Amino acid sequence: MNTATKFLFGFLAGTLTGVSLGLLLAPEKGSETRKALRDRFDKCSEKGKEIYEKYKTKAAKDSE
Repeated sequence: MNTATKFLFGFLAGTLTGVSLGLLLAPEKGSETRKALRDRFDKCSEKGKEIYEKYKTKAAKDSE
């Protein structure tokens, strides 16, 4: 494994660990935490779809 791969793996492992601990130690009730996560996921999903459509359209125009 090269240095960049090791760094990326360590970063992802650390991020997942931090998120997991944050969820376990969150001061909110589980139902509130799940709702907040669902809302954030939905917002990120919509943003991702917007970005995808933007670049899909751009790529189609560039290939013409």
